[in-house]
Amino acid sequence: MIRSIARFMVCGMLLAGAGVPGLAADGAKIRLKLFSLDMLKQNSGNYRKGCMVDLWQHNKDRWDDKFPFVFHWSLADPEEFVNPVIKVGDDFIELERIATGGGEKGYRLHPHQLFRSLDGKYHVIMNLTLVEEPGEVIEVTKGAMTVIHDGKPPFRVPVAGAGGCL
Repeated sequence: MIRSIARFMVCGMLLAGAGVPGLAADGAKIRLKLFSLDMLKQNSGNYRKGCMVDLWQHNKDRWDDKFPFVFHWSLADPEEFVNPVIKVGDDFIELERIATGGGEKGYRLHPHQLFRSLDGKYHVIMNLTLVEEPGEVIEVTKGAMTVIHDGKPPFRVPVAGAGGCL
């Protein structure tokens, strides 16, 4: 547990240096996009029906807004691992989790998580407040998702979310 937290903190400090705003090219920014589950189903092989973790922009309603989501992780079948995704520009970017901090609350959710894109170009840091609700849902009441890409300023988005099964 302590090794995981220490690893997470070291990775976070190393990544923070890679995303110093002073190193960003003029006008460079990360084009993180909001998406719907329909868009994900049509444009990515990373959607499965069943259990999932979703994060949406904190001021969006996941049921009523057309494009609320910033992160999706299908947890359908333990034998069929599906990578979580974010959307940058027109592309869904697959991620792999490389570190966690704090105990797992269910549905692979930890209060602190670090992800890296499969090509190594993006890093995503999550700091989440998790509430275990009676029943089958782990609620993310508030949090922040920070996306880092070399040569661009870090992009931070306040999030809410949930982990559970449909």
